[in-house]
Amino acid sequence: MAQQARANAKGTLTVEYIYESSGTDRERGSIGSTSWRAKRNATITADVYALPANDIPVLHDQAAALAQAQRKVDRAKAITDRVADPMAAAKAIGERCGDDEACFEREGMKLAQQMQAKGQIGEVRSAASDMAKLAGPGSRYQYWGGNFGTGSYAIDENVQITVLDPGARTPVTTTIVRQGGGALPAAVKGVRIPTSGKGNLTGVEFDGAGNTLALQLPVPGLTPGIETVSGSTDKSGAVPSAGTKSLMLDFPVKAPGDEKYLIVPITSKDWRNQSGQYVINFTKGRWQEKGRLTIRWRFTAA
Repeated sequence: MAQQARANAKGTLTVEYIYESSGTDRERGSIGSTSWRAKRNATITADVYALPANDIPVLHDQAAALAQAQRKVDRAKAITDRVADPMAAAKAIGERCGDDEACFEREGMKLAQQMQAKGQIGEVRSAASDMAKLAGPGSRYQYWGGNFGTGSYAIDENVQITVLDPGARTPVTTTIVRQGGGALPAAVKGVRIPTSGKGNLTGVEFDGAGNTLALQLPVPGLTPGIETVSGSTDKSGAVPSAGTKSLMLDFPVKAPGDEKYLIVPITSKDWRNQSGQYVINFTKGRWQEKGRLTIRWRFTAA
């Protein structure tokens, strides 16, 4: 098993999101079409800090680990059952002698002689050795946790909607431009997002037996932007009215229903220097919501 890091060691997790979408949807009956291109970028860097190694994971699947922990408890009970009689006898001496040291010495000597005669001395030593092997929290997993971190984002989207005006029977084209950019985490009214220090908004966990990393990546979430609508507006209301407004744009980072942490294999000897790439294809939604998200990440630690 690879050597674990010392508790409170500091690491860095950097993640880059690149979302791209483009295409054309045509309405039934050739009465109109929508063309779009969209690009959203975000980069976040967060510090993470190591907890002491443990046999119970934080990000990896806990079911097998909890079952193993229960087996450990069962083994400990079996060990104590092996020496239940000598332990009960020793407890009785304590209750009987109280603070009388002479009594303790006399009765303790008798118990030792009885255990020797019954061959229990070796069993007690063996039980103590077996119990020592079970002691301690274990060392299979090491979790590194931190807060959101800091970064930046940029959004550039253009949608052109062409429909047939039902009155004039002529094509009407409206352009929707969405743009935004700045520092992360984005300011959301009434919400304070911790950016530094120990926490659980960002996480990395090493599995020494499985030789994998589990990643809890910081995500951009809602980001401020400006939407500008220009061009003609048909009388049917099929396209938005012209004008400019502020809005919060959702940055897609997971496929719907996918709430699992990203589990990746260790690709080099040093598990504290790893990087990789993960791709999600969004196939549902309208226009710019159908695209490809590339996630690039890097974890480094001393």
